[in-house]
Amino acid sequence: MVKCPFCGKEVEWLKHRATEVREYIFEVIDGEADYHSEDLVESYDEEYRCPHCGRVIARSEDEAIQFLTGEG
Repeated sequence: MVKCPFCGKEVEWLKHRATEVREYIFEVIDGEADYHSEDLVESYDEEYRCPHCGRVIARSEDEAIQFLTGEG
């Protein structure tokens, strides 16, 4: 098992955080707002963080895989 380079605790998984832009169809049905048919338009600012200390360990999925598999 790998350890966080910042806090030294064992890490089995990472917290993933990203900024996403999503697109929805918006309608008013029976006087109520209705959102549906979401599409992911863009995803950026990805971060993979230690679940213990919250520090950023990787900034891409490939880096996160390398870290968790001990290849990084």
